[in-house]
Amino acid sequence: MQTPDRSWPPHAARRSDPASHPDQSPWLAGSEEPSTDMGDHNVPTEPLTYARSPAAFSPPPRWPLARRGEGQASQWNGLTVLLAATAVAWVLVLILAVVVVVQLRGATAGNAGARSLSSTAMPTASPTAMVAATFTGADTTTQGNWRGMYGRQGYLLAGDAQQLPATIQVTLSGQSGYIWAASSADPRALQKVSIPGDRIAACWYTSTSFTIDIDLTDGQPHQMALYLLDWDRLSRVENVTVLDAATGAVLDTHSISVFANGEYLVWQVRGNVVVRVTNESGSLNAVVSGLFLS
Repeated sequence: MQTPDRSWPPHAARRSDPASHPDQSPWLAGSEEPSTDMGDHNVPTEPLTYARSPAAFSPPPRWPLARRGEGQASQWNGLTVLLAATAVAWVLVLILAVVVVVQLRGATAGNAGARSLSSTAMPTASPTAMVAATFTGADTTTQGNWRGMYGRQGYLLAGDAQQLPATIQVTLSGQSGYIWAASSADPRALQKVSIPGDRIAACWYTSTSFTIDIDLTDGQPHQMALYLLDWDRLSRVENVTVLDAATGAVLDTHSISVFANGEYLVWQVRGNVVVRVTNESGSLNAVVSGLFLS
């Protein structure tokens, strides 16, 4: 009879120290504890494997390892960076908008200045809102019989007299004066103011051009009539242009060539206007015999 091996269970399956491996079961799950009967010599020939309790396993650690609260702090840091970037972007947008507005205002002011300069130098500029001149027609039948027809508020007669209210100022510039007939019964000659029943044939004239500045300060529209007379029938040809006195803008223009019997050019005007009378090429001179305002 052989002496039993006192080292059972075999070394490969020897019971572990419970103190060092408390989570390990010393026996194979589902097996019975080996008998202490030393008479049983059925020693296993294969090493026994002992199963670990499922509760003893822990899930693998998360990667990267983070302490408690570190993830939440990272989230707050990311949100702070995002908010800061958004604020910086809005500040840049506002700065850009301010720059664009300033540049646009500067360009608008520059354009306005350019328009003012061009309107002063060029006669094609727009008239101001309170200045207007509308041509209403030509009168070839009244001739020198202007009383009761024209000049109810003011008049200027070449070689005779003038009368204007305080709200109307008239200034002639660049003209010369000439009297064809100091006294006449010709119906083409204008009725005198100084001597009722008498007439006068006279004119303001130029070989180039002259101007008549009419400033109507009451803001109301007025009838304005120019009397043109080619007294000595020299086939004069002239141009009459009405301008905005402030901007030089052309409000109306007319060319006249046959006026030996006398002709009135009539407008409805308002504000400060300038009448420019120009002698046309081939003509001796340009003439005007009277200005009438109603």
